[in-house]
Amino acid sequence: MLGVPRLSFIPALICFILNIFIPGTGTMLCSCIGYQGAWSKTQLTIGITQMLTAVYIVGWIFSIYWGWIILKKGLEDKAEV
Repeated sequence: MLGVPRLSFIPALICFILNIFIPGTGTMLCSCIGYQGAWSKTQLTIGITQMLTAVYIVGWIFSIYWGWIILKKGLEDKAEV
């Protein structure tokens, strides 16, 4: 789904909460821990964009949406176990 990495439930929840309170940080964290041995430059760029446009509320809403997608994939992982 949209190139979002699959995290386990707890890191996905942490990324979601971070995206709500500090837009973009959860997405940037996800880019660092979501891929084994490599960072996702796309995720990192999206996180920076969310942080920079949070002033205009658009980035904040986009950040919450992206955090929801990360959490949803984490819930799918939890359901599979």
